[in-house]
Amino acid sequence: MDAGGLQKSASIKTIENEYYFFYALQRAHVKAEMHILQSGGHGFGLTNVYSKDNWFRMFINWLTENGF
Repeated sequence: MDAGGLQKSASIKTIENEYYFFYALQRAHVKAEMHILQSGGHGFGLTNVYSKDNWFRMFINWLTENGF
């Protein structure tokens, strides 16, 4: 569902809101995954497909597994 992510410096309130959003998706039976990575910033995985964090590959795998 969501290709977004949280920055390492995200506030606790932001993280809490993301959790509630993810939980609502699960309750609505929407296919979604949530990953909290230790480093990076907004959009870091899209500009560097060779990032050691493998965010882009995780996203492509999710798309493939879910028929997109």
